[in-house]
Amino acid sequence: TVKLFSLHKLGGFVPITFSGNKHPIVKAFFSEGNQRIFSVARDGTILLWKWVQERSQEFNEQVRFAYHKTVKRKKVDDDSDGEVEEQAENPFLSDFEKNIMNGRYVLEKKQKIKIEGHHKIIIVEALKVLAVGLSNGTFSIFNLDTFEPIHSFQISENQISSLVINSSGEWIAMGSQKLGQLFVWEWKSESYILKQQGHFFDVEHVSYSPDGTYIATAGDDGKIKVWNTDSCFCFVTFNDHKAAITGLQFIANKGNAIVSSSKDGTVRAYDLVRYRNFRTFTSPKPVQFTCLASDNADIVCAGAFDPYDIYMWSIRTGDLIDVLSGHTGPIS
Repeated sequence: TVKLFSLHKLGGFVPITFSGNKHPIVKAFFSEGNQRIFSVARDGTILLWKWVQERSQEFNEQVRFAYHKTVKRKKVDDDSDGEVEEQAENPFLSDFEKNIMNGRYVLEKKQKIKIEGHHKIIIVEALKVLAVGLSNGTFSIFNLDTFEPIHSFQISENQISSLVINSSGEWIAMGSQKLGQLFVWEWKSESYILKQQGHFFDVEHVSYSPDGTYIATAGDDGKIKVWNTDSCFCFVTFNDHKAAITGLQFIANKGNAIVSSSKDGTVRAYDLVRYRNFRTFTSPKPVQFTCLASDNADIVCAGAFDPYDIYMWSIRTGDLIDVLSGHTGPIS
């Protein structure tokens, strides 16, 4: 059941109980103006209750009973004339609260929609739409009048933990807590307006571009993300590495390229103009790279773990220039 209570003292107000569901309620909320109340059960049953300016005989009896209980609690002193003092009208009451005793809620509609698992639900009554975000990363839009599905799309592989619709009803913003994802989806054109995601594991390396326009981050998830310092948004993600990244650096004389090293045994160079991995450097024998350095021109070096060697490559040609040996422990 759903119960409606008043936060303010309303003379004669009786808490209202909305029943009719056979399963636990997972969501209940007002429409704009409080003229309707929606309740959603775990099995997908939606009940729509509408406020009407009329009172049934049973409702009038409940109000009378509540009023007499109020009077009994507020008995005046023996020397009074037996009348109950009138309470000043609460200035914080809304128009709806002042008028709620002049009507009642009646069941207007009952419908069942298909929802599975954990979900988030939002209703925009002015736009006649109901949006549902599910635990499998799928969201669906239903017509509020007919409850027929309008649009459905799997936007993520993880649970949608938050959901909101803009005032025009064209854009739907969704958040997925597990991977730190944020999506803004225009469902009519079926296109992304915004798509953001943080690192899944720890961020181990951060590098500023020479002009301070970009920040590159790399983490144990093997991903490199480049962020715009003005908008604070990530505009490109590189996921070529298959293991944790151990080094990250911008190439200063270019400013539009970054190099990275990883435990997957590769050193990679990325182009921030065409957004591609344009060089991949490897050692003659498979090793794990533990650190990275560059002369900010044409040379990139990476230290390896067992054997503890330093490898030098030319960024321009991609050739291995030299291998420096002599260390007896991990290079950092």
